[in-house]
Amino acid sequence: MTCFGARAVARVVPEAVVRAMTGTGMFVEMVRIINEQGIPQRQSNFVELIIDWFHHASENGDIPDESTIRKRVLPVWRRLNELE
Repeated sequence: MTCFGARAVARVVPEAVVRAMTGTGMFVEMVRIINEQGIPQRQSNFVELIIDWFHHASENGDIPDESTIRKRVLPVWRRLNELE
């Protein structure tokens, strides 16, 4: 992982690794965030929280790219906002 300013930049990881990383663990973290903090007001806030979680959870610095995380977070965030 390389840091530029305050933001860490992840290495590009193979698609199989991305699928594994954005599976159960990420969704459990999304539920934890919603349970403890409520639904983030903006999708970008939710994505940032998940990126932070990946940085802390990754053993070797590999994390999915932001667009992949955004694709996984968006349907959950939209649906929860529809229900409010």
